Amino acid sequence: DLASIGWAIAAAISARDSAATRRAWILLAIAAASNTVCTTVWSVREIVYFDELMPSWSNLFYTATYAFSLAGLLSFPSAPRKRAERLTFSFDVATVTLTCALLFWYLCVRDNAFTAATSLSDKIFYIAFPAGDLILLVAAAFLLLRAPDERSHRVFRFLAFSELCGAIGDFANGYLSAAGKYSTGAMT
Repeated sequence: DLASIGWAIAAAISARDSAATRRAWILLAIAAASNTVCTTVWSVREIVYFDELMPSWSNLFYTATYAFSLAGLLSFPSAPRKRAERLTFSFDVATVTLTCALLFWYLCVRDNAFTAATSLSDKIFYIAFPAGDLILLVAAAFLLLRAPDERSHRVFRFLAFSELCGAIGDFANGYLSAAGKYSTGAMT
């Protein structure tokens, strides 16, 4: 997480010619800093104290991470597109969105969030974080598909892959938690 902050700040500094690009990287640096705080709190609670995570005040930082990440991803400039390209782009984004939504529903929501035995905090956990990942993944796909040049496209591929990895991790965590197979870790 600390490396992400440094790389985002370095990218913001190098984007001297574009205020929008600089703003996007600064927002992503803030998101990385927020994620660093909540990941550190989570790690200490999970590994040192064997504490269950939900509900936790650190989730406010996770929420901020999603908000700043989304704002950062949507702040990048895009290349103008022709009508046919916009239509193709719309179908591509719709396909990615539908696929991710179906995975989200199947893994995290279908059997877990709507049972009477599920507490409100668990319902929020099962829905909110994977939904936030889904939104970020769609935003990253959107960004990837509208990249203005090859250099930006390479960077946006990395950002999209990063969001995909985060989504897979949160989907797996939600699934394991809902199935009762998740347990706190240990340093030994």
